[in-house]
Amino acid sequence: EQKKNDLKSEALAKATEDAREKAESIASGLGAKIVRVVKVSDQSWDYGPIFYRGGTEVAVSDAKIAVTEFTPSDVEVTARVAAVFEVR
Repeated sequence: EQKKNDLKSEALAKATEDAREKAESIASGLGAKIVRVVKVSDQSWDYGPIFYRGGTEVAVSDAKIAVTEFTPSDVEVTARVAAVFEVR
């Protein structure tokens, strides 16, 4: 779980850095500079298993879960941020 949180934090940091670089490029094209960050929000989603029975939500403990064997492989971790910058 700690590894998962570390990877998410790293992905968010990179997404935020990317947002700022894009904003700087746009501002530069307008002959302006970023003055400050107005707002930043995490646009990532983290879904867990949800089981439905007859159209109603069912707790995982009530669901019948099949065991599936799998081979560990690389997992892609992504993050999305929305950022608003003030430019002048």
